Amino acid sequence: MISRRNYVSITIMMVMVFFLFIFSGAAKIALSNFEKNEYDFDRSKLQIRNTSEVDEASLRGTVLFYGSSEKMLHMAQQWCSYRRYILTTISEEQEAETDEIPAYSLVLIDGTSLTEENLEDIYAYADAHIPLVFASVPSVKLLRENSKLSQLLGITNIQEASITLDGMTLYENFLMGGKVIYQVTESDIKNDKNAKKRQDLNLQIPWFILNSGSKVYMDGILPEGYEDLDAAYKPPVIWRYMTPTDTVFVVNNNFMESDIGLGMLTAMEGELSDFYVYPVVNAQSIVELNYPTFTEENTERLHEIYSRDSTAVLRDLVWPGIAAVSAHNQSYPSVCFTSKLDYSVTAHPNGELLQYYLQLLRELHGEAGISMVPWKGKSVEEKLAYDKRIYDAYADEYTMLFAYAKDLDAEEAAKMLDTSGFDDVFTILRDYDATDSMIGAIDGKIVLQISNEGSSHTFSEDLRTKSFQTVLGYSVIGQDFAQIVYPENKNDQWEKVYDRFSRYTNTYWKNYDYYDELTLSETAQRCNRYFQLEYDLKIQGERISIQSNASEEHPAYFVLQTGARTIQDMTGGTYELINDGRYLITLTDSKAVIDCSNKEQLTFWR
Repeated sequence: MISRRNYVSITIMMVMVFFLFIFSGAAKIALSNFEKNEYDFDRSKLQIRNTSEVDEASLRGTVLFYGSSEKMLHMAQQWCSYRRYILTTISEEQEAETDEIPAYSLVLIDGTSLTEENLEDIYAYADAHIPLVFASVPSVKLLRENSKLSQLLGITNIQEASITLDGMTLYENFLMGGKVIYQVTESDIKNDKNAKKRQDLNLQIPWFILNSGSKVYMDGILPEGYEDLDAAYKPPVIWRYMTPTDTVFVVNNNFMESDIGLGMLTAMEGELSDFYVYPVVNAQSIVELNYPTFTEENTERLHEIYSRDSTAVLRDLVWPGIAAVSAHNQSYPSVCFTSKLDYSVTAHPNGELLQYYLQLLRELHGEAGISMVPWKGKSVEEKLAYDKRIYDAYADEYTMLFAYAKDLDAEEAAKMLDTSGFDDVFTILRDYDATDSMIGAIDGKIVLQISNEGSSHTFSEDLRTKSFQTVLGYSVIGQDFAQIVYPENKNDQWEKVYDRFSRYTNTYWKNYDYYDELTLSETAQRCNRYFQLEYDLKIQGERISIQSNASEEHPAYFVLQTGARTIQDMTGGTYELINDGRYLITLTDSKAVIDCSNKEQLTFWR
């Protein structure tokens, strides 16, 4: 039996624990300072410059595009702007009427545009010892009729004019992210009935046999019936053929007609020298789009699926999943708020929910921005005006630095933001658009694209991610949560979306964990520094010297490929090994010196 004294002591202790619990929660809220954006910064001195505005002294040379494909030309224009080359076309060169071949850094050739009449041009570039990239292969008919052209490409035999592959293998040390087998097996289909949808690559290509002097970066997986064939006879998809005087790269697919070609061109350029150094953004962001809605919507349907209203679904089911993905990836969520999805709904937004999610974001060191485009019921201008009143009433001290514009024209979106009172926004995020640049600037704002949808990861999307990570060290994954509140089918339900979202971010994205995980406004600032970067590179023997405008406050980032060498020492910055012979370099001083040694020539003394 408990004595009165013990009873009183236990009661006092329980009361003390209760108040400690209450006060600790209150203190946590008070100290979190969630009303402020911890990523806000002084934008009065912010200068935004696009890659097309670089100083002429920073330009590295001239690339010639020879062909007629508009898609290929767009890819080449984008790549040259990132790598700071001047791009010229064959029509421009013909107008210049120059007899001598300029000292091109690279000639990019649309092989499908070649005919008997223009082959002499290609041979002339080869005779001038200019590296050639056949962004597509010439026709099989032309190759059969011209042994000199076949020999230039390293082709000794045309096995079949066309074969349908079962998949493809991308090998190590070409694109970032390592080796990948792009094949859907029976086991894959057994474990996932939607596995077949991942295979969206072009699998029908000509089958060539290559000269022994070729290096294959990607080849095809043959269908059943070819099991006994020697591996050397696999259909090549991407290869390099070298002679003492020529270097020719060939892409036996349509990759160069999209921005997948950006990373492939970067990888090819890296194969041309012992040392290869180029700047990158070094930034990755996960962005939650149209999350949360602060208004009760589609209640009846959500009760059928989850036995909860939209507030409870987004708070109790979805948010823990977002937090889990952030914790697993050690990333910081960027969330594009929306007051409503359907603005024809008469219910008024709950401003306390806005404050609640700002507090949750602060605990994860995340950041809030705005969603510009309504799912239904209002124009963009009306939505912005409506949401502005909500933010002013419940989060007037929080600075929104980024906005999701979906598929709006970036210039129009920038004007709408300024006229709607969202003039603190300096970053516009758009859905992926193959006809536009991945990163850029317009009207004083940084424009970024979503590189991949968070719950989708087809083989072409995987290659695209590898491409952007290779050429820019950049990736933005966007997941739209409007489908959770307004699901069209079972695939839009949260458990399905979360399974795909977490699988992509926790598995495939881990291949690039050497790049920094940042909020979207931080990623935009890194992109702007990439645009602003000025540097001069000198290589003397095993020593690399880089002069730049980097500083400890504003570092610059580079990828360094050393081939058979390893870094022994560095001043003016730090380095991190990505994989064998490839490093991520961080410059924190205006002058950096990197000393390397050749692994193959190291001498060991007993």
